Amino acid sequence: IMSIQMSGGIYCPLSPRNPDQRWLMLLKETKSRLVLVHSMTRERFGGEVILEDVDVILNSDDIGNDCNPNRLMFPVMTSNCVAAIVFTSGSTGIPKAVSFQLFYPLKVTDTLLFL
Repeated sequence: IMSIQMSGGIYCPLSPRNPDQRWLMLLKETKSRLVLVHSMTRERFGGEVILEDVDVILNSDDIGNDCNPNRLMFPVMTSNCVAAIVFTSGSTGIPKAVSFQLFYPLKVTDTLLFL
């Protein structure tokens, strides 16, 4: 989740119990362009978004060999940035998006004491 946020993305969990149509509706609602998938979810998406297979990434022996650093984004993160989006169950109609913003109540000058 942290790497998604650090790359400028927004985390939006999709329940494997939901039907494919709901997934596609949620992807359209969030305007997603990239979806991280694994062996259980890989086949559920059409060609509407770019799929990155987490199983392949985690099991790769040559991570970084074909990585193009120019493809990486360097987003400016502020406390107003959306960190995650979750959807309500939709039991009263259409599922509604609920966004969570990044919020860090501590400043660089603050000190934490652990007892």
